[in-house]
Amino acid sequence: MPCATVPLINKTLTDLNTSSVARLLPLGYTDAQYTGTAVRNIVESVNISLSSFYGDLNYGLLNYALSTATGTGLDALVFLLGITRRAGESDANLVYRATNALTVAGTANLTALLDALFALDGIADVIAVPFTQGIGSISFYLIGTAGIPSVTTQALATAALTEILAAGAYAIVDLPNPVLLNAAGTLTIAPGNSLAVGEALAQTAATRYLANLSMGAPFIVTAFEAAILGAGTQIVDFNLVSMSVTGATGTQELIVANYQPFFSDQIQPGVLLIQ
Repeated sequence: MPCATVPLINKTLTDLNTSSVARLLPLGYTDAQYTGTAVRNIVESVNISLSSFYGDLNYGLLNYALSTATGTGLDALVFLLGITRRAGESDANLVYRATNALTVAGTANLTALLDALFALDGIADVIAVPFTQGIGSISFYLIGTAGIPSVTTQALATAALTEILAAGAYAIVDLPNPVLLNAAGTLTIAPGNSLAVGEALAQTAATRYLANLSMGAPFIVTAFEAAILGAGTQIVDFNLVSMSVTGATGTQELIVANYQPFFSDQIQPGVLLIQ
């Protein structure tokens, strides 16, 4: 289990007294004037209280994290998870049980949310992205079996999440941003084969490659070309010349280069132009 880094700011009575003397001497006090005087008694009385305060503060710091909490402080911390110390149980074992409970609970909650969304009709895939709306938030991007999920499906998804969300968590239903990718390239057909058949095979292979890209996955030129080249023995060679991406912000002309969409973008097949 990762250990928490706890910033200790502990100061002992000796540390405080030394610091006090260092501050008084520049004001004109000498060691003789300070030692055994009322000033010293007052300063050290205050420092006794301060050292107790530092001790209490450090006790709280050490007991705010599972990796450093001990004794009754650890008991109070794990009680928030509904766990109590067994008779004779060591701190190390109690920490292990609490850590395991957190892991199981977190996985179960996310699994329950995903299962609720997958149970809806028309949902082909769900991608969970944490922290999109701040700490403790999750966005669930819905990918439909036939295009963008309907408004009704979105409403059902939101209701399903609301019903089972753990206290304090926040989740929203979102849709991927469709990005249309058009491409142009040169195609070489084996002798004696129909150009029309070759173009159809290339278009089918291009469509399949783009449709199988997961949301946010990069468009890789070499993989795209290989997919078309492997579409059939009729195709001898294919080279991508140019491509363009059309999204919410309009059409962007691109040179032949790998394209990395935003995570919420889902590349969809456009037109493959054979030059």
